[in-house]
Amino acid sequence: MSQYITNKSEILKESGAIFASDIQTDNIKLDNYQSAKVIIESGEGDAVETTVSVCITKDEEEIVVKEKTITIGANIVSGIDVVANELAHYDATEFYVKVAKVADSVITGTIYAILAEPRYAIED
Repeated sequence: MSQYITNKSEILKESGAIFASDIQTDNIKLDNYQSAKVIIESGEGDAVETTVSVCITKDEEEIVVKEKTITIGANIVSGIDVVANELAHYDATEFYVKVAKVADSVITGTIYAILAEPRYAIED
């Protein structure tokens, strides 16, 4: 009997003027998934650029795995892809996301991750 395996989504941060200060999400585990798409939705306001970083911690040191400049405001949706192999290079199975603050920002938003391509069936 085959099982239908689905993607999983997790809300990491939501609402409020979240871009007015530096953001760091909790760890996102990719041990049972092959990839993740981190989505940054932003609300109304003037479009401005900021930096999003995918990071890991190894031996108590922060390592930036990848970085991307994104635009927030003007109801823009941006994303960054993370593949398990990028983490495996550092012998890691989890990562977190950091978004640099935009001074005096009142832009609201939500950051979430879609974990994709599960390796094994997940029982709820």
